[in-house]
Amino acid sequence: MGMDIYGKDPKIVGDEPKFPDNYNELSEKAQRCYWDLKEEFDLANPGKYFRANIWSWRPIQLACVYVNEELKMGINMDNWGHNSGDGLDNQQDCNTLALGLEDMLEGMRDKGIKKFGFNLGSWNIKAPDGNGYQYRDLTDDEQEYLENICPNGGLCNPIPVVYNDIEFYPSHVTEVDHLEEFIKFLRHCNGFEIW
Repeated sequence: MGMDIYGKDPKIVGDEPKFPDNYNELSEKAQRCYWDLKEEFDLANPGKYFRANIWSWRPIQLACVYVNEELKMGINMDNWGHNSGDGLDNQQDCNTLALGLEDMLEGMRDKGIKKFGFNLGSWNIKAPDGNGYQYRDLTDDEQEYLENICPNGGLCNPIPVVYNDIEFYPSHVTEVDHLEEFIKFLRHCNGFEIW
């Protein structure tokens, strides 16, 4: 499950390659050619589409809420956590939001932060085999420590939070690079809808 975010009226450069009807019959080289052309088109048209899984979208969404409040933009973002078609309807608001997010991004980069997230009451730990992450209930000591480092509803840095040699990650984390992609999308989308 994720958020598909479409630009309302992005400037399009070039022609989008059409997915071949006979894709499964094509050689591996021909299939790769399609994906190379598609990637080239997407890179040339950053305001057309942005995607984030639900775990990655929440930190981006909450960063937007923070900027909205700080800049007193007055945008109702209540439904930005749903695939309901909400978003922004003009480039001016997108530019203002992008500017605020760029300031946030610059601060993160200055501090060497590569990931950020928010404590929404759910934590994961690094899986014992080192392959992925898993949820587990926290002990009272762990809960108290994590709440002191990263209050409920608050921005979490650094990530991971290490306590008693265990790496803890808030369930909702994204890469700083992903936020940068969203900013680029905002600069070129001319408004957007979240589906």
